[in-house]
Amino acid sequence: MKKFFYLIPTAAVLGLFASWARGYELAFGFDMISGLPVSGAWIAWLLMAVAALIGVCVFFMLGKKVPEARDAKKSPVYTGVSLFAAAVMLGHAGYVFFTNQIVGETILYLFAALSVLNAISFALIGVKNLIANDNPIYSVFTFVQVLWATLAVILVFRERVSEPIAEHFIFLLFAFLCILMFAYAQTGYVFGRNRFAVAAVTGVVGVYLALIEIIAPFIASAYNVEYYLSLDFKIFLPLVAYVFYMPVAVLKILRNENDVK
Repeated sequence: MKKFFYLIPTAAVLGLFASWARGYELAFGFDMISGLPVSGAWIAWLLMAVAALIGVCVFFMLGKKVPEARDAKKSPVYTGVSLFAAAVMLGHAGYVFFTNQIVGETILYLFAALSVLNAISFALIGVKNLIANDNPIYSVFTFVQVLWATLAVILVFRERVSEPIAEHFIFLLFAFLCILMFAYAQTGYVFGRNRFAVAAVTGVVGVYLALIEIIAPFIASAYNVEYYLSLDFKIFLPLVAYVFYMPVAVLKILRNENDVK
């Protein structure tokens, strides 16, 4: 699996270039008043095509082969990134909770509570290094990330379902779908199920898409002073957590220390 050491940085570099292109499109490709695409938003669809190409390359690179099992090994890098993600998710939970005080939506309180549980999940799997464990608490918290990501996708779609222009949110929606599928694959790995292809494809493509959604707005505001930079931290912070976590976790899963067949 040494080739994945090169593939993930390649996807990250492509994500940086794509962020520049997307930032330019946000700055000049949409009418600032109506929000309609000025030039057909062809950049957005080109970058989505690149995402699909990355996914296909990862899938065929991995193929149907099961990664050879390696001896279990503590990874300080993986543990450190997991604890960083846990800290970000705790901050995310606090942000969602306090910004919901005026509206008081039950679903957002639930989202904040799941973010706390997600932070605990990151901490536990980070300390355990994704090793399979029969402890029921560990098993439950491993699955929590799937629950959190499912609700996150629902909220992302709910807040944009009335938006008629798909180019405005296409990267965000697919980034969170990748996070959801990656969380599912990670849970499967801990439970001894072969989901290597899902983990590899969604983890690598997810990094590419998340980088676009994180960086592009800053580039757009630098290009065009009329572009209003408004970050939704209940969306922004999880992307930051997972853009660091997923590439390290993909490599950890592909080490196959749990000897999944």
